[in-house]
Amino acid sequence: MLQGKTGMTRTKVVYLGGAGRSGTTFVSLLLSQNHDCFDIGQIRDLPDGIAKKHVCSCGKPLVTCDFWGEVAARLVAGYGIHALSRFKEGLEAFSKGAELIGDWSVRPDLAALAADHAAFLDLTAGLYRICREVAGTRALIDSSKTPGLGLALALAGEVDLYMLNLVRDPRAVCASWSKLNKNPAKLEGHQRAWNRRLARMGQFEALMPDAFRRIRYEDFATSPLPMVQAIQSWAGLEENTGFFTAPNAANVSWDRTHLFPPVNEEVLKHKADHITIRPSESWKAPANRPYVELAERVNFPQAETVGYSLLAGAETP
Repeated sequence: MLQGKTGMTRTKVVYLGGAGRSGTTFVSLLLSQNHDCFDIGQIRDLPDGIAKKHVCSCGKPLVTCDFWGEVAARLVAGYGIHALSRFKEGLEAFSKGAELIGDWSVRPDLAALAADHAAFLDLTAGLYRICREVAGTRALIDSSKTPGLGLALALAGEVDLYMLNLVRDPRAVCASWSKLNKNPAKLEGHQRAWNRRLARMGQFEALMPDAFRRIRYEDFATSPLPMVQAIQSWAGLEENTGFFTAPNAANVSWDRTHLFPPVNEEVLKHKADHITIRPSESWKAPANRPYVELAERVNFPQAETVGYSLLAGAETP
């Protein structure tokens, strides 16, 4: 997006950035229903997924999956046997370097970062190019969420990046995380990450305003069909919502989706072919009050900048 190369087919990536437990898996599933899109899930976890022999949503281990097995084979052929481990290590190093930059909208600082990590950025562009070639599609839907990988894509020379910042009420996020781990220190860490990612996403908005869009999950869940239409139009995707069977319900094909852990465990468990999207109010239950209070302590007033209010759990447009 920021440094172009001519004479090559570029890879369009719609990157879902933000905090975990914010609905990115459902949004990525809906966006991948048309033939011009392919859902690659959290590609940042691919090296660990292959090393740990995770099973793809297609039912095969990643190494023998028709999609990921072919991606890995082509990556090794083009970049060497240790390409996946170099991608993992390179992303860690790049992200640490990026965190030393206070404002990601300052282009000279980004140019220096790109120069320092040129080999990693070339490998990243190659990985996404291979994914596009194997998928045979025009656009990849990536729900990796982390700002560091998003910045790498913004600096990679072969990528046309569309940054979709999906934000969810931090109190709902905290209650959702508590289903996996109720350790207060762990939960507070997740909530502080919510703040950091919101701040970094704001810098993407300044860096690439035409290719940045922020939506609140609550708004998406209230009006999913028009929201999907708006995203398709903004990102230059096929504008077709014929898979919706009602304004808030859709048939879901998994043909262009290859997800693997740690993508939302409930989604992978059920692999529903029909989903109903509705706002979640369960976080407001009395049993979740400790998690709500934690989020209100850690995430406000930052959350007010994107329309959340402390007044009786209210939201503002």
